Amino acid sequence: MAIERIHLTKAAIDALPAAPEGKRAYYYDTKAKGLAVSVTHKGTKSFLIYRWVDGRPERITLGRYARGMTAGLTIEQARKAAADTNLAIAKGENPNEKKRVARDEITLDGLLADYMARHAEVHNRRPDKAKSNFRLYLSPWGNRKLSQIRKDDVRALHARLGRERGHVTANIAVKLLRALFNKAIEWELWNKPNPAHGIKLFREHSRERFLQPDELPRFFKALADEENETIRDYVLMSLLTGARRSNVLEMRWDQVNIERREWRIPTTKSGEPHVVPLLPEATVILKRRQEAAAAAREKAAMAHAKANATSSPKSVVADQYVFPGTGAAGHLVEPKKGWRRILDRAELYQLVEWLAGSRGWDEKQIEKATRAADQRKALKEARAAVKATGKDPGPARIRDIRIHDLRRTLGSWQAATGASLPVIGRTLQHKNVSTTAIYARLNLDPVRESMQKAATAMFAAGGLMPTAVVTPIREGTRNENTA
Repeated sequence: MAIERIHLTKAAIDALPAAPEGKRAYYYDTKAKGLAVSVTHKGTKSFLIYRWVDGRPERITLGRYARGMTAGLTIEQARKAAADTNLAIAKGENPNEKKRVARDEITLDGLLADYMARHAEVHNRRPDKAKSNFRLYLSPWGNRKLSQIRKDDVRALHARLGRERGHVTANIAVKLLRALFNKAIEWELWNKPNPAHGIKLFREHSRERFLQPDELPRFFKALADEENETIRDYVLMSLLTGARRSNVLEMRWDQVNIERREWRIPTTKSGEPHVVPLLPEATVILKRRQEAAAAAREKAAMAHAKANATSSPKSVVADQYVFPGTGAAGHLVEPKKGWRRILDRAELYQLVEWLAGSRGWDEKQIEKATRAADQRKALKEARAAVKATGKDPGPARIRDIRIHDLRRTLGSWQAATGASLPVIGRTLQHKNVSTTAIYARLNLDPVRESMQKAATAMFAAGGLMPTAVVTPIREGTRNENTA
């Protein structure tokens, strides 16, 4: 390694020759302390500072030499950078250590991995929610170092999500980011303020959406025509039990007692177990699904035996789940496409009804319009046709309804049919300090009666059964209205 001291000027640097193959030459300035130029065997020239810091030699790179039109530092800029670096060293700082810390600084993706392993998977009842929310709202920042996430960035993200995805979603994203940084501070991975702290959250309004009487006929008709039996049964079970979406998705056979008509959920959102009474309509679904699962297992076993296989046959269904899925979870997960199909079909039925009334269509014409192979195309054409008649097609859509609103629908129809607030709270397992004791003392009979009244009223409004007075359900009796 060649070392030479010269007065670094533009002309002197330009004249420096390339170093020998595989070597690097250093030329130290006679004016600025520690300032040097390194030259590679290809002739690349860079400025650096060579100083002893904390008892050891450090080479602190300042930047490449700007030659011609190439980007880099001029000698004047290098001298100023050298002066700043020497001042930092005099104050006891190590510029290279700062760079090493920045290089080793954890990214937001890395922080999430730590958060999942050290906190969520240990303490959270639903650790997958944190990962899912991160993927949906924070993943674009995954490769950022923590120092690259500033409060202004968080504020802008919160505003954009609030505008595009809704206030609740925006608040979820900020709360998760705040929790991640809080843990980073607690675990000494971050020693600066939390950039999500102090962001004013949007005011959230509780949803009051549920299926209305005029929406139920086309909703039930569209649901009955859903070809995916698992999705159809899942939606009905959500409506008939009022259970939370995640609980219905994860419903297991070992939690169900068809004879007692009960479903015991081991852990709910409140952290407590919950027993859900099963209405006759729900038990019909469960029995049919149970029989179908048994038939599928038998068919798989026969096929396995016919192939003379020696290993144990693999079940074609996820035995433990009532609503099995093909993914890693083993159960149905977020059936958004199926839900959209049901709502699209319900809208199509309403539009066709309007068109049939204005055009005098017969049953065959109605059937043709509603049974088109391409439902999306048929829906688009029906909207245009209704609009052409001068009628707004918008009200045909069951708008702003989510799968979770099926739970709210049951509770709302319970209220409409005279159920008390404690009974509704017990049905939906609302955890409220002032009423928890009352809920705990209630047995399942009044809850079952109220749920049956609500279900019967919904089915009657949906045109599935005549309006009738519902008699209380008791063990050993059968309600003829729900046969």
